[in-house]
Amino acid sequence: MKIVIDANAAACYTLKSHHSKKIRENIISADYIFSPDLFIAEISNVYWQHYNFQKMPIQICEESLEDSISLVNEFLNSFDMYKEAFSLAKITSHPVYDCLYLVSSRRLDIPLLTLDKKLINLANQQSIKVIDIYNS
Repeated sequence: MKIVIDANAAACYTLKSHHSKKIRENIISADYIFSPDLFIAEISNVYWQHYNFQKMPIQICEESLEDSISLVNEFLNSFDMYKEAFSLAKITSHPVYDCLYLVSSRRLDIPLLTLDKKLINLANQQSIKVIDIYNS
């Protein structure tokens, strides 16, 4: 199975937070994982926030960041998708950065792994494959 993963699912996996068991099952069963290159900035920001606001030790943040980035086998160029993501964002009133994940899934015709309930609902509305960990 191939999947697209977003930053919140990767952070859940590496931080072993709530729902991490279901996320882990999907990651382990994936043969290949894609993500838009935006993922690197988003996941880096997650651990910057943990370091600055939750006082997570820097070594743990750096290791978790590397673990998260290493989950992805291939990063997709956002430049190649920004127009399609912007168009989707316009018609759905959803942020462009989230739409980059949806466009990645739609173009590759593979499911998106996310914890974002709004993004799951939007994927379903747009007939984009998504792994709904809340209803599985």
